[in-house]
Amino acid sequence: MNTTLPPNGSLTQAFLSWEETLIDKMKLNPHHPDIWACWQSAQGLCVTRKEHRLPNFEKAQADLIAKGQELATRRSGGTIVPQGEGILNITSLSLSYGPRNIGKSYMDFCKDMQTRFNTVGFDVDIGPVTGSYCDGDYNLILDGKKLAGTSQRWVKGPDKAFIILNHAVILVTENGQIATQRVNNFHKIADGSAPYIAASSISLWESEQNQTGLSKTLFFEKVMQNLFN
Repeated sequence: MNTTLPPNGSLTQAFLSWEETLIDKMKLNPHHPDIWACWQSAQGLCVTRKEHRLPNFEKAQADLIAKGQELATRRSGGTIVPQGEGILNITSLSLSYGPRNIGKSYMDFCKDMQTRFNTVGFDVDIGPVTGSYCDGDYNLILDGKKLAGTSQRWVKGPDKAFIILNHAVILVTENGQIATQRVNNFHKIADGSAPYIAASSISLWESEQNQTGLSKTLFFEKVMQNLFN
């Protein structure tokens, strides 16, 4: 089976299909190694099945497509998140033969991410951020604001094992307020609300205030190299 990661800038749906291909492969191999991948998709939004039930979902989807952006649907939990340039996605896939413990799996993943950020000078915490999009107990928090959200999915694997998919969406150079506004704009059409507070999220770039002197492109590449490769 082809498990090659799509090139950065591909549609989010291509990366989600790549994840499904890997899950299918792991179902056949009780000794499959863990997967850890970083990717950046084309501009758009990623929703769950929950958003499909909003009263004007199709109208909001058509509006997004008319702007040349993508609306992808993922099978893990949470709610709508932004995708696109300046946003780094982490996909972690692993086999678990122990008892199912969703909270522990979330925390193990988040603590690993926290250690990576702290090692390179970003003091990251874990917890909820009131008013942020796709909020939950396992956000990564920087300067009191949401830096990244996480989601999780459990799939029956080989020999009574589970395949655990952990996913993080990290604002690297994408402005936190703009990212939140993109989510709110979708909701305004889909259900007439603007549920999220723009100032609740922050990117690494904003926190650094460009003290590195790097361009956004080079800063993004440096983050991937230093933290996740």
